[in-house]
Amino acid sequence: MREIVFDLEVFPNWWCMVYNIPPNEEMFVITSKEPDYKKRILDLRIGNCLIGFNIKGYDLRILNAIISDADPQRVYETSCAIIEENETDAFNNYYFWNKFNFCDLYDDWKFGSLKEFESNIGMSIEESEVSFDKKDLTEEDIRDIIKYCKHDVLATVKLLEYRRDYVDSKKVLSEMYNIPIDKALKSTNAKLASVILGAEYKYRSHCDRFVIPEKVEPYIRKWLPSEIIDLFEIISDEGKEVQLFNNTVNFGVGGIHSTICENCVCRSDENEVLMNVDVTSYYPNLLMKFNYMSRNCKDPKMYENVYNLRVKLKQEMNEEEQKNGKTDKYYKLKSQQEALKLILNTTYGAMKNKYNALFDEYNASSLCYLGQLLLAALANRLFLETGCKIIQTNTDGILVKCQRNKIEQIKEIVHDWEKMTNFSMEFENIDLFFQRDVNNYIEVKSGGKTKLKGKWTNQADEKRALSNLNAPITHKAILNYYIYGTPVRKTIYECNNLFDFCFTSKTGYSYDKTYHYINGEPHIANKVNRVVATTDTKYGTIKKYKKCEDGKDRYDKIADLPEHCFLVNDNLDMIFELDKEWYVKFATDKIKELKEI
Repeated sequence: MREIVFDLEVFPNWWCMVYNIPPNEEMFVITSKEPDYKKRILDLRIGNCLIGFNIKGYDLRILNAIISDADPQRVYETSCAIIEENETDAFNNYYFWNKFNFCDLYDDWKFGSLKEFESNIGMSIEESEVSFDKKDLTEEDIRDIIKYCKHDVLATVKLLEYRRDYVDSKKVLSEMYNIPIDKALKSTNAKLASVILGAEYKYRSHCDRFVIPEKVEPYIRKWLPSEIIDLFEIISDEGKEVQLFNNTVNFGVGGIHSTICENCVCRSDENEVLMNVDVTSYYPNLLMKFNYMSRNCKDPKMYENVYNLRVKLKQEMNEEEQKNGKTDKYYKLKSQQEALKLILNTTYGAMKNKYNALFDEYNASSLCYLGQLLLAALANRLFLETGCKIIQTNTDGILVKCQRNKIEQIKEIVHDWEKMTNFSMEFENIDLFFQRDVNNYIEVKSGGKTKLKGKWTNQADEKRALSNLNAPITHKAILNYYIYGTPVRKTIYECNNLFDFCFTSKTGYSYDKTYHYINGEPHIANKVNRVVATTDTKYGTIKKYKKCEDGKDRYDKIADLPEHCFLVNDNLDMIFELDKEWYVKFATDKIKELKEI
């Protein structure tokens, strides 16, 4: 099935569709002025898969209106209804579902808007200045609109390259489980999981009392205070914060998270060692070994079958690599086991989704509760029996700092937990760890390999396009300071790549406008802006504007942005006065905040 990447722009009396057929570079344009536009669009359906960003929410509904003979004015009314979430419009529905083969790159997306993606890979994020409600478009307006529409199609093609594994995994699962390819491409990971696991939606009466499984209850009650266990008696989405093993511990719907303190740095040395203690496939094993699989599945063993198949394929992949290298067979096995991993990791979330056939809120919540209690009990036992420091806990692991002569004792305690749960745990030594909070940290493993989470992931080049720019140079400076002792100023002043100094700033939907202050006066800016610090004081900061019903309109400054901002939304080769001292102070302040543990 051929891939067609496309985007639409709609105005009161005119619309255009731009599309590309990768890997070719040519852009094709269809407009409402062409007499055969309906036929051209209908022809695109044959043997093709339409790919775009948020096309379920907008573009496919517009195409449905167009091929249903809506004139440009009616198409515009539908566009307004979609944006305003007016579901009374006849075309603001999902009737398009069976009219097109499609894949929406917005599905299972966690990294913001298309404009943010464009900003993060260094593309221009300038937008057309033609107002979307303009009725009488000039030829110059039309050229401008098509130009920017082509730009967004190009960005979507690039996004498809970044999400190629995501799209291909649907094709792999289609082949492995005999799912029609069009159905697989249209589906989210959660939908595919429900199909593969044979789930059928069933209503279940509400039950809110959590029961600790018998085989692990004695361990949990021995190593956790009763007042903490009592917090889990009734299932709810309400978070719980407690003090335990010298951590502030948060129990929530996403799992356990705790830190010994925020803004800290710790390292291994000749006397003490940092160790990650992680559970292998924690949530999948909780599902299987404590019978928490969705009760909507005809065969609860189907999940275990998928798990075992992935283990088998992964083993075969490794054997093929060892014998023959990275052959075609190796890559086929790799793609199959990675596609199965998506299903395994998606199932728990699908069980919390009331619109998914796997929906089983009681089992999902019970699984989450048990996972948190088991990990908290282990962390508390390690703390009480060995005197180690629990630096942080997260959904499936514990980071400990202990005396080197306590390592064997810690491993014995962990082994005892493994026997009790029938889970496996992995140990990994860490040289250096520093965290802003549980969701933002940098971990330097033995050998120099880094793991970065949260805003600091901007350091990880292969993933940077999928997370907002946050002045990566400052994080490089912090890393270099701690790992190599390099002065912050040296790292920052030796860098001449403007991209590394950029922030991507987004104004959320709850705000009406964005203003950039120049000479003290507000100027309308984009909703998404790429920002750097400048020494030119005529440029001020960026503020978000919200009109409030009480008449007290809000102008809110955006966190972490410089007082003097220069916008580089278009050309990253622009000449201006970059304020490197601002970045030196920004990074230095972050270092000062970090407490040695």
